[in-house]
Order: sequence, then C-alpha cells, then structure tokens
Amino acid sequence: MLVDIAKRLEKVKPQGAVLARLGGDEFVMLVEEAVIEQPLSENIKELADLVVDTVKNPVVFSDVSYFISASAGIVLYPDHGATYEELMKNVDTAMYRSKNDGKNQWLMFNDQIKDEMNRLVLIESHLRHAFDYEEIHINFQPLMNSQSNQIRGFETLMRWQSHKFGAVPPDVFIPVLEQTGMIVEYGEWILRKTVQSIKQWENDGDNSLIISVNISLIQLKQESFPEQVKAIIQEADIEPASLELEITESVLADDVEKITNVLHTLRLNGVRIALDDFGAGYSSLSYLRQFPLDTLKIDKTFSEDIESGIESAQMIGSIIDMAHNIGLEVVAEGIENSDQVSILKSCGCDYFQGFYFYKPMSKESAERLVRGW
Repeated sequence: MLVDIAKRLEKVKPQGAVLARLGGDEFVMLVEEAVIEQPLSENIKELADLVVDTVKNPVVFSDVSYFISASAGIVLYPDHGATYEELMKNVDTAMYRSKNDGKNQWLMFNDQIKDEMNRLVLIESHLRHAFDYEEIHINFQPLMNSQSNQIRGFETLMRWQSHKFGAVPPDVFIPVLEQTGMIVEYGEWILRKTVQSIKQWENDGDNSLIISVNISLIQLKQESFPEQVKAIIQEADIEPASLELEITESVLADDVEKITNVLHTLRLNGVRIALDDFGAGYSSLSYLRQFPLDTLKIDKTFSEDIESGIESAQMIGSIIDMAHNIGLEVVAEGIENSDQVSILKSCGCDYFQGFYFYKPMSKESAERLVRGW
C-alpha cells in the first residue's frame, strides 16, 4: 500500500521537487521557489489539494478496495523556520493539527499553531514534575461480555489532574509524552500499576479478569521492552495471560519486521496482544494475519455509524466474521445506546466497551464493581 501511495505522489509532484518517505506512513515533499510571497500562491494550494485527493483515492488489492485518509502540513522557508530541525518540527505539528481537525485536508503552519506549540512546551514542563506532585493516576473502563453481560476485564487509562491546568485531556498530554520520549517512563509506570492491580485481583480470587494497557510505538522500539514486561510480570507473580497490551494500527506500519518480532516475543512470554482502534487507519484483516494478535478492538466510528443503515451493519458484521476466522476476539468500542448493543450482538461481537455500560472509573470503583457492591 505504501508503495502504491509513493507512486501516486511521484506522479503529482512538480518537476524538480524532491519526494521522500520519512518512516511509517509519513512522506515529505520539498518544493523550491513555489511561493513568491505571502499569502500562499494558488499553485501551492492546488498542489496541496492534489496531494490529499490523490492519496485518499481507494487502493485496490485482489479486487478489494481499501479506503485511506491523508493529512498534510505545509511550512515555508524561512518564514516558519531557519533550520531543518525547526522546519520539520513545525510541519509535523501542522500535519497532526490537520489530522485532529478532520482527516483528508492540509494545513499551513501559522501563528495560532505557534501559540499552541508554546502552550505544549509549558505542558511539557509541568509533565516533567507531575509524578512529584502525584498528579498522575489511572482510571479503569470495563469491557463487557456481549452474551453474559459479565465483566471480561478493564482497560487502564492514564489521567492527569494538574494543579496548573486542571484535568488535562489524554489527547493533549499523551502526544507530548511521545514527542519528548517521556512516554517510556510513564509507560513503564502505568504498566507496573496495571500488573499490581492484576495481582491484587488474583489474590482476591478474581483470576478470570483480563486487564489491558496501551503501549506506544516508542516503547515497542525499546530493545529492552520485552524483557521489561517479562520482569514486571515475574516480580508480581501474575498469570501472563491476564495482561493484554494494546497497540494501534499505526504501530504496524513502522518497521514491520522488528515490530512483528517484538510482538512474537511478548506472545511467547504469555502476554495477550490487542489491536486498538481498528478501522481508523488503513489495515486490512488479511494484512493483520502476519501479526500475533489475540483481540481486535473496532474503532468507535463503526459503532457510531452502525445505526445509519443496513449497509453499515453488514460491513461491521463482515469485519467481525473475518476476525473470528483468523482467531481473534472482537471488542466494539464507543457503545453509547441499546440499539448499538442489539445490532452488534446480532453481528456476533464478543465484547462491548463504552459509556452505555460504564465510564472510566477509579480503582476503588472498579473493585466495588467486580465484587458486586
């Protein structure tokens, strides 16, 4: 798929422009003297529109169409940076901002984004001391068995209650952790807390619960990560299969061979692997066969759309059937009403997660829920 996209971009790039793949699913195009002065000349606007439109066209493999999305950022030299590092940082910020604002569009770096960057620098500064102030805590969101309506387990979610900013949303501070590399320290912390919770529940006789924790690409690419997970499990003396590590589709697009080897090592140590937010990216179920996965978590957008008509229900039903055929359990995320539950149950979905059942809760509330209080 990446080769196909690269060929498309090569066809639309202006003569003399340079096209390169940065890594994963990210490409960069360098166009010299395309802009004479601000505001943007029409040729750059047209090029940006052309790039996005070209990438978002369906990719067809074996008579199956795969729909993907594109987000692009643009910077001008020297207006938006005098060095390579500054330009790349700013264009990356603009690209992620365009993705957050809604995919299949482009965004020029501007003063508003610059102000937001300054705010993120301030957030980073406070994050470095969040542990000292005991501002980081964990919430637990239950996963429900679709047939028995019993709790299958929980997903642990990191939360930050800052004395400076108040409750900071995860989609604000998690990217900062990843960009600064602090996710390695924070990731190990929540992993240890998750395993400690598993141990406590096992001691209380609740041996059937599966507790999942999100793992970033940066953590997976750490050479010591599989051994770290193994050591934490052994220290706590828990059943490895009680721990499930959640990764996203984007992880699978980066250094496939290395990531696959890491996942195989984790699986050999008895840990479960879940693919989170399936459908938000570009993976196909046939592509996922090469990865050692146990669980497929369908992105909440599918749950939101499933009530729109029979075609949506048929599509998600096909995804569930194909996932079952390759041995995966299926979790539907973002469940908000009983109609979604009924439709997804009829499609054979194994587990549900969403506000309709329970919002993320404290450890104490999760314990009371398990004990039936």
